[in-house]
Amino acid sequence: DASEWKAKKGDKGRKGDKWDKSAKGSKWDKKGKGDKWDKKGKSFDKGRKGKGFDGDKGHIYVSIGAKVGLRPGDLVGAIANEAGVPGSDIGPIKIGDHYAVVGVPESEVDGILRAMKSTTIRGKKAKLRRYE
Repeated sequence: DASEWKAKKGDKGRKGDKWDKSAKGSKWDKKGKGDKWDKKGKSFDKGRKGKGFDGDKGHIYVSIGAKVGLRPGDLVGAIANEAGVPGSDIGPIKIGDHYAVVGVPESEVDGILRAMKSTTIRGKKAKLRRYE
């Protein structure tokens, strides 16, 4: 009889065991990384960390785009590392299939173009110029 077999093997179907997804405090109840609540139940914003640049924006044309796998972070990283411009000052970024346009502080455009002259982005040599 099945009830005798369960009694001999132990009742694996009882509530609260390690296989029960509805058990309180189980691994299924843990919050994921994408939750928008902190440990105390208060909401927080995972958006931009600092204030962006409010002055005049200049734009730079980049000769590579989405076809080579270009992502916004690639452009921000390259410009921030090579030209020393804070990442929060870079943007907006528009990426097309074959090109990208990046907004940067107007006063930094010429310095960025000089710094990026011999730089590769995602392993590709990109040509940069001022975008009007």
